[in-house]
Amino acid sequence: MLRVPSHAVHNRHTSARVKIHSSGYTLPVRRDDKKLHRLTVGVDHKVHHIRGDDKNHKAIQHLGDFMCEKKGRRYYRKVNKKHCPAYGHIGALSNNRRHNIRPAGAAVMSWRGVEGGVAAARAGHDAVMTPVSHCYFDYYQAIDRTNEPLAIGGYVPLEKVYGFEPVAACLNSDEAKHIKGVQANLWTEYIRTFSHVLYMELPRLAALSEVQWCDPQARDYAGFTRRLLQLVHQYDAWGYNYAHHIFDVQASLKPIPERHCFEVSFATVDDAPVHYTLDGTVPTEESPRYTTPVEITGTSVIKAMAVRPSVKSNVFEDSVVFHKAVACDVALANAPHSSYAAKGGGTLTDGKFGPETFNTGAWLGFNGADLVATIDLVDAVEVSSVAVNALVDTPNWIFDATDMEVETSVDGRQFVKAASAIFPVAEKELCLISPHRLDFPAVKARYVRVTMGCLRKIPGWHGGAGHPGFLFVDEVVVE
Repeated sequence: MLRVPSHAVHNRHTSARVKIHSSGYTLPVRRDDKKLHRLTVGVDHKVHHIRGDDKNHKAIQHLGDFMCEKKGRRYYRKVNKKHCPAYGHIGALSNNRRHNIRPAGAAVMSWRGVEGGVAAARAGHDAVMTPVSHCYFDYYQAIDRTNEPLAIGGYVPLEKVYGFEPVAACLNSDEAKHIKGVQANLWTEYIRTFSHVLYMELPRLAALSEVQWCDPQARDYAGFTRRLLQLVHQYDAWGYNYAHHIFDVQASLKPIPERHCFEVSFATVDDAPVHYTLDGTVPTEESPRYTTPVEITGTSVIKAMAVRPSVKSNVFEDSVVFHKAVACDVALANAPHSSYAAKGGGTLTDGKFGPETFNTGAWLGFNGADLVATIDLVDAVEVSSVAVNALVDTPNWIFDATDMEVETSVDGRQFVKAASAIFPVAEKELCLISPHRLDFPAVKARYVRVTMGCLRKIPGWHGGAGHPGFLFVDEVVVE
């Protein structure tokens, strides 16, 4: 793959200027804190000035008028002829829409997933990978938004950006040559100051730069964060406003299935001392200091804080809810969607519940395939209920489960149906968490199989009518 400097493709919102992309050219929209006051359409040194906001119309509406006029249409054709004779744009959606590949020579931006870029490369088109899952810098950088500036939603943390690999493993060497690079995207409808722009870009832009510059085998997130400590000194010297999440406590929960418990580990990028509590109280310097992994054996609210001479970190907070399946191994009959695989089957028994945002890594997402999860409880125990939450976010094509079935087994080979239910399909836009629980006569079982149906065809009222929907699930609570 050709690796080029990130600024060659990172051409959106590196300053306070907003840029709107259209087919084959860029439309810079200059703005102040109150309104868009001039729209400039230009290629090279030829510029067309279009009226800005007035009391009756927005600048973008004047753009529409311009493009409908003969002058605008001639300009559009001239731009395409000069810069990209067969410019094409693929809405590379994670919902598997049919990709509209254009003639040879088309360049493709893969926005809504990586599938569009993959399809383009296989068809001989050059592509830039800029998927919503990793490259939308207008998304939040932390799950806890209490101390975060306003953003449009979503969740794209620094580590996720760094973990992006633009060249899909399914591409052969000839196809991979068509993946030309990556691009970060920052839309500014929620951003009113340059300081806010910097906060959303930095240090995520540094992470994406290494994705662009470095071969996959040369990338190391731990090494990157150590180098980042030097870079943020430069940010400080230049007076940049940047996100400080790298200084927060990082925690990991390791399941121990045979003991039905977790081990929690804490770390900081600079080895600052960490103090923690397990009862939900805010830690202080008098709280236990972390030295070795801590065993969690029951429902807990975990809080931790790094203490430095100059400043204390934000307080890390997480909770774990215990039930009979917690920390147990899970086998999935169907693979989740590659963009929403979270922690695999372990997502369903990690004792944690997903928020109302679909891309935080707390939900397991399926597209056109059912959830079929078999949980090994290690020992035969009495089971009488199973509960699962499903996320419903129909604007993002995420629908509730169509049905649910619970089966139990002693040996993992012969399963007996314990309970089932059918659920209605949404008839309007909905955004909520839908809880499902099936109760049944108590039975002894070592294995519990849960099946949740994924909507095969989105109903006619929806913009994605006829396409398969997404099914998002989190914890499978077994009692």
